[in-house]
Amino acid sequence: MNKKKTAKRLLAAAVAISGAYLVILILISCLQKWLKPMQDAPLGVRDTFYFPVDDVVVSAVCFVFMLLISLVLIHRIGRGMKTGGLAAVGIAAFGVLVPFIQKLAAYWEGIRLADGQVSTEASIDYVTSASYVHDLTAWAVPLLFVSCALFAAGCAAALFARENEKR
Repeated sequence: MNKKKTAKRLLAAAVAISGAYLVILILISCLQKWLKPMQDAPLGVRDTFYFPVDDVVVSAVCFVFMLLISLVLIHRIGRGMKTGGLAAVGIAAFGVLVPFIQKLAAYWEGIRLADGQVSTEASIDYVTSASYVHDLTAWAVPLLFVSCALFAAGCAAALFARENEKR
């Protein structure tokens, strides 16, 4: 089993899944009114647009950091250089910190929504209730955690990817 190819594939897969999650999250937010039927909707729904700012910001920052770390690691693996420090940071950041920050972002989003007006809350609850929007969002959220797990595995493989040049 070639450790270099395994590490590169895991890192590339993690970046692809993270990017797909970000795109899905933005598309669901932008298309929410077309995905959710408007009959029996509260009056404010037609004027309410729910954009999950905290989730999108966390996802975008994670995607950028994952992309940058992946590019550097893949470059170093290709050249046979040491990757230990950066790979260890990737494991710690995306194995521990990102899932924790994602949970904090969901908590902050809940606090932000709780401070809104009653009619806005009813509209947002309707838009994000058991519907296509909610189902698609619930399906998309685990993609961030899958990408973090793949990225941590790719960083771990990158730690051991340097092959002995003297063979």
